Amino acid sequence: MRIISGKFRGKKLIKFNKQGIKPTTDKTRESIFNIVISYLKINEKNNNLPFEGFNVLDIFAGTGALGLEAISRGAENVTFIEKSRDNLRVLYKNIDLLKVSEKVKIIKRSIRKVKKIDGQFDLIFMDPPYQMDLIIKKTLKKILDFKITKKETVIIIEYAKNKEIVIPKDFKIIKKKDYGNSSIALIKLK
Repeated sequence: MRIISGKFRGKKLIKFNKQGIKPTTDKTRESIFNIVISYLKINEKNNNLPFEGFNVLDIFAGTGALGLEAISRGAENVTFIEKSRDNLRVLYKNIDLLKVSEKVKIIKRSIRKVKKIDGQFDLIFMDPPYQMDLIIKKTLKKILDFKITKKETVIIIEYAKNKEIVIPKDFKIIKKKDYGNSSIALIKLK
């Protein structure tokens, strides 16, 4: 597992050595960022840091690979939400490895128990455990309640390929794509 692009390109990240953990593969992560760049019409050839100035939220952060990739590509700040102690240990190590602690905030609890998130985000990643189908809709409702999106905020959801995601009526699906056992959906407010 490595950073795909940007100022930390090629840097290896620490990964899990645990059964049942499914970090987003390098190929899928690269595809996610390519889809977002294409959708937002960012000209990456003229901009080595296409997410410059972005405020990013990484829910169910795990190793932090998605949020750290965003920092490598220019994101100003990333807020990680993760509850697992084992995951947090790996997340902290990856943040230290890249020396980006000044760009991150970590909320150490389940999204279900989060009462407030400060700021508004340009990009939100959601990669919940595949067996937690209901959490997607509930998390999206929290995002609405917290009023943390902007008009153009893009939300990327990774979920099990054989499942259909249910989203609140306030959102629309922009694009869906399958990668191996995973599916990716880009959504935004209507």
